[in-house]
Amino acid sequence: MIFIRKRTLHRQGQRQVIVSIMELDVTHDPRFVKYFQDKTEAAITKGKKLVGAENAEKFEKILAMPESEVKSAQLEDFVAGLQSDVVKARVAGLLD
Repeated sequence: MIFIRKRTLHRQGQRQVIVSIMELDVTHDPRFVKYFQDKTEAAITKGKKLVGAENAEKFEKILAMPESEVKSAQLEDFVAGLQSDVVKARVAGLLD
């Protein structure tokens, strides 16, 4: 199911203009959700393999956190603590 929201914008100037914009909200469409959920799960699985069994649980917990400065700081610290520059680069590539 695709949801459509209608938003009205008001602009002030010499005269008032009302503009209606139809937004297509596909974020609740089951196909959209499944597509990005599959991609996210694949990236997490690949990342856990890259960081090794000893760091996998910590890596997954950090990724499960809501977006925030705390999450960003923990990710930076986690990646900085990895031994190999190659692994650091590959994990950073997954996170972009």
